[in-house]
Amino acid sequence: MKLPASYKAFLSCSNGMELFCGEEGSSLVSCTIYSLKEALNQKEFWNNTPILSDPEFTYHLPILCLQDIGDITMNLQAVSEGRDDYLCYPAPDTDRFNLPFNEWLERYIVCQGHEFWFFLNP
Repeated sequence: MKLPASYKAFLSCSNGMELFCGEEGSSLVSCTIYSLKEALNQKEFWNNTPILSDPEFTYHLPILCLQDIGDITMNLQAVSEGRDDYLCYPAPDTDRFNLPFNEWLERYIVCQGHEFWFFLNP
């Protein structure tokens, strides 16, 4: 399985991460970035769940979970093609973030856990 360099660099420094885990009812969106082992476990769960085992998700690896939003996936086919738009929402006709993982993470941190992508795509 080919992974983007920025994601591999993150995993070499951290075996997953939790960000902006705050108080209930906060406007922050807490984020859990999965360890590679947990990402693979999530993928296995997806493969065994009828609603998530849609062929469109065959090449999707769940890499993080946003509170009240759900999993953000990495489209491994886009990664193998060398594209930077590999981060996706887990839905048919999914929207993609036109950012590699490191830029997504940087913007999420700079925006202090707020949904910066709504400012990019109003």
